[in-house]
Amino acid sequence: LNPNAAALIGLTAIVAALIGVLMFAALRFAAAARESRQHLRENNTESAFVTAALHEALTKLKAQEREMSARAEASERLSGEIVESLSSGLLVVSSNGHLRILNPAGRRLLSRDDSALAKPYRDVLPGALAGLVEECLKKGEPIVRRTLQISEGDQSPAYLGVSVSPLSNGHGEPHGAICL
Repeated sequence: LNPNAAALIGLTAIVAALIGVLMFAALRFAAAARESRQHLRENNTESAFVTAALHEALTKLKAQEREMSARAEASERLSGEIVESLSSGLLVVSSNGHLRILNPAGRRLLSRDDSALAKPYRDVLPGALAGLVEECLKKGEPIVRRTLQISEGDQSPAYLGVSVSPLSNGHGEPHGAICL
């Protein structure tokens, strides 16, 4: 072979090798792109699944919240109806000494109106009853069925059988008194 032919064969081999390397790189790049697209599709599917699951969980939580709100409102309404319907007088005093609840029967027995609410019980209740509530608040013990004589002004005295119990929160801490 003459030197020109050998050079041509050598250059052809080098060019073929370079083309082979370029083809190998291009195929690797295409395979990486394909894997990347596939991975993105899987992640999109996962993301869509996670999003759908979170949306469903949030919808369930909102429905539960609405149900609990409705139950709480119904319970509050029933509690109010029970207090208002009692034929016995009922009053609740808070730990800070203010009258929180005075049902219609209690208002009739004590000759008070709605303006008595949120006032200090000592200003609203007759002396003997205020003393009984104060005793319960101080001692933290129930007073069961004590007879009180209550008289106001020119009226003849009224005799009431009174029970006073301390109110406590779920942890046993006192926060008022209830009188029936």
